[in-house]
Amino acid sequence: MAGSNSTECLRLDGIDALRKGRVVLSDVSFTVCNKEIVSIVGPNGAGKSTLFDVITGFLKPSAGRMYFQGRDITTLTPDRRCHLGIARTFQIARPFSGMTAVENVIAALIFGKPSTKVNKFGDSWVRDRAMEHLKMVGIHHKANTPACLLTLSEQRRLEVARALATDPSLLLLDEFAAGLSPQAIDEALALIESLRSRGLTLLIIDHFLNVTVRVSDRLVAVDKGRVVAEGAVKKVLEHPAVVSAYLGI
Repeated sequence: MAGSNSTECLRLDGIDALRKGRVVLSDVSFTVCNKEIVSIVGPNGAGKSTLFDVITGFLKPSAGRMYFQGRDITTLTPDRRCHLGIARTFQIARPFSGMTAVENVIAALIFGKPSTKVNKFGDSWVRDRAMEHLKMVGIHHKANTPACLLTLSEQRRLEVARALATDPSLLLLDEFAAGLSPQAIDEALALIESLRSRGLTLLIIDHFLNVTVRVSDRLVAVDKGRVVAEGAVKKVLEHPAVVSAYLGI
């Protein structure tokens, strides 16, 4: 299921990272190609979300380099990376709870990637664009609903809409399907495939493998902050180090 464009999108070379003086990532290296769906898998505490923090600039690596579309982004701040085209969602949805769904997306449009269109076309253009993103993720009918009143699935979709509003080329989804019903998971899978069809590259964290085995081109398995296997889905899931990490044997 490999993407049609093999050009490198993201590359990590020998990334180390610390939290409170403790090593949480060690010598992490892998590459993601344009229009590819790659999932980061591993047990709780393996370093998956920390890896997303490093890629998006919320945590500075203590060693190694990162490249996005061939550009070294190792020292760039989160906002600079966002402006270049990297966006993410979080494991726990973080909407502006006192704002409506459409207002949440409008905020992302205004403060995300700089756009002359925001200033040129004004408020009506911004709201129309926000509604397009809500429609894309299937919650446009909840546009005027306060974010705090949305269901878990709807808040997850709102996270995606806000991320899309920053106009990314690389989207990182952190446990997007966690806690969802089987029907909601099927809807999430359809959304992920539609995002790739629009030209996005996706990097996904999926602890329970609900999404991984059905949409991923490749897996990167991590355990205790290290990459222990990488490659095709079946090959990685059957790798002894991955089986040991999940089953403790």
